Amino acid sequence: MPASSLVLNPISGIAQGARFDEATGLLSIPELGPNDSFLLTYNATSIVSGEFTNTAEITGHPGVTDVDSTPAAHEPHDDDVDMVATEFVAVGIDVRKQVEQPAGSGTFIEADESDGLTGIAFEDEPVTYRFVVKNTGDTGLASVALADDLLPSCDEQIGDLAPDEERTIECVATDGFAAGTHLNTVAAVGTATVGDVTRELTDSDTAEVIVATSADLALETTVDVDGDQSWSETELAVTGEPFQWRVVVTNETDGFAATAVVVQVRLPPGVAATGAAAGLGTFDITTGLWNLGTVPAGESFELIIDAVIDDPAAFATASGVNMAEIVAHDQIDVDSIPNNNVEAEDDQDPASVLTAGIELTKAVIDDRGLSHPADTVEDAFIVTTGANVTYELIARNTGTTPLVAIDIQDHLDGCAPSAPVGDTGNDSIMDPAESWSWRCTMLNMTADTVNTATVSGTPTDPADPTRTVGYPISDNDPAHTKTAVSPLPPILGFTGSEVRWPIGIALLATVAGLAFLAMGRSGCRFAQRRIDRSGSR
Repeated sequence: MPASSLVLNPISGIAQGARFDEATGLLSIPELGPNDSFLLTYNATSIVSGEFTNTAEITGHPGVTDVDSTPAAHEPHDDDVDMVATEFVAVGIDVRKQVEQPAGSGTFIEADESDGLTGIAFEDEPVTYRFVVKNTGDTGLASVALADDLLPSCDEQIGDLAPDEERTIECVATDGFAAGTHLNTVAAVGTATVGDVTRELTDSDTAEVIVATSADLALETTVDVDGDQSWSETELAVTGEPFQWRVVVTNETDGFAATAVVVQVRLPPGVAATGAAAGLGTFDITTGLWNLGTVPAGESFELIIDAVIDDPAAFATASGVNMAEIVAHDQIDVDSIPNNNVEAEDDQDPASVLTAGIELTKAVIDDRGLSHPADTVEDAFIVTTGANVTYELIARNTGTTPLVAIDIQDHLDGCAPSAPVGDTGNDSIMDPAESWSWRCTMLNMTADTVNTATVSGTPTDPADPTRTVGYPISDNDPAHTKTAVSPLPPILGFTGSEVRWPIGIALLATVAGLAFLAMGRSGCRFAQRRIDRSGSR
């Protein structure tokens, strides 16, 4: 790859019209007299390493015949062709400067245009840098050294580097920097020797660090349902009854105030804020933004929010969590980033309200497997005297928190509930909206019965089912049965004809009045009702 050239007659010292075209590689000499010679010199740069052969050949001399060669014949043994082999060796050195981000993480960034990032540090706190120097050439480097323009203590004498060898050096600015932007440069230098030629190689790289006054803000969210000022992470609430959230912001920094502090409070669906009292700044119930302004070092301020579950359906679709987070401030927090929604950081904290509920339904199961609620005397299920009666008990978790220690009791002696069916995961935890069912059978039913069952369970924290919240809850449901004699054999009749059913009633005691209801099949009309009190008919 030609870079510069010179043509001249060594005797005259001038070109005498000779010209070299660097683009095509053609040397044109208008006239070559007896004993004349022309000298072409040029500089070339190789873009790749390796061995290259440069061939020069006389390609034409119109009107003149050479006695021992032919122009442009490409015969390497002719005296009008000559060549020389040259080996090009790649030499190079590369240095990268990085900064640890965040401090103490072991992760380093370039902190320059290559990654578009900037290091962040706090005033007078240590900053760790990393220098990565590499021999990018094909020959060894000697006397490799590093020098940092802002940190002389980071200067390093590395010595020799073999081809493709890389060395990493870490350096700590133990005293840190004053507040502001700090851009420093590391320079790498080394020498490469090829044959009898030694060449000095250099490279440099920068890293930018912004040093700011630090802050350490922390936030805590709790809830109090019963008004006893005992604040917890999770409590049971009752739909329509008021309770309170509390959000506390603390500046844990020594000596530095945090400015322009803003907290976002996100109430769960189905919960409405009815009032609020801020210990510092103002709180907007509509947006949920608490603007504190300046929080002095070492001080705490609280926000109390009056709330109520006003939409049970919407509340049941979510977790009941109120998530509060610090979303803005002027300083850089030492252990958290505002408004990044990372719950593990100390500038964000949840608190939950839960609802607990359990519902029991009890029914009689007939011979066809159909269910009859039989909740009232009027809806009593009629069974044949002496028959076995099967009851089904279904309990459903109607709240938003799991229930444990589920206990089912049937008040009818001898009717022992079976093992439950429906326990997802067989973990003995009745999750929200989960239903369990039991069955029990009463043998030889001989009397009318009102049979009531009761179910109870203890609410727990969804995040930790081993931690109970609140007291056990319960529900009950009755089922009525009436006994009757065995049904009479079927009576045959024709459409439109009269069919008579005798109905016998035995009075076991004197009563002031007697009433009964004969239930007829649809389309069957009672033409006559008669009661013979004599007992004959």
